[in-house]
Amino acid sequence: MGGAARGLAAGESLSLGELTIHAVEAVHGPADGERDSRGFVNCEVIGFVLQARAEQMFLSGDTTSLDGVTAVAERFGPMDYAVLHAGRASVPAKFAGRPLSMTADQAATAARVLSARRVVVAHQTQWAHFTQGPERTRAAFATAGLGSVLAPSEPGVWGSLT
Repeated sequence: MGGAARGLAAGESLSLGELTIHAVEAVHGPADGERDSRGFVNCEVIGFVLQARAEQMFLSGDTTSLDGVTAVAERFGPMDYAVLHAGRASVPAKFAGRPLSMTADQAATAARVLSARRVVVAHQTQWAHFTQGPERTRAAFATAGLGSVLAPSEPGVWGSLT
């Protein structure tokens, strides 16, 4: 990105006026997956909690870690909004095809754990390695009794969280 841009590691925070950005751990693959020399499964990923004007939003990043989601809920409390990367990304040659990103059921569980008022499930279409799409997500949220918190999301279309 150039200029003064810099990445944040899990546990770091940055304030920009009224906005505070907290970097939180994400795990791009199974929790028991082999970790590289820097401690990452599959590759480096990160999640974020954004706080501004008494509202907060969780951005999951490509994670499968519900333990990480629980840690976010315990540290920050209920989320007003959550953007969850799901789609059950899978590559047969990696981790015996186990998920690299949240499944639809995990996304619904994450929404419940976060007590999120509104949820956008992103990153579940457009690439061949996604094995669960929006239909499966809607069904999982409905089964969990969370259909009303799920915001519609279409690739390339601006939506509303309200």
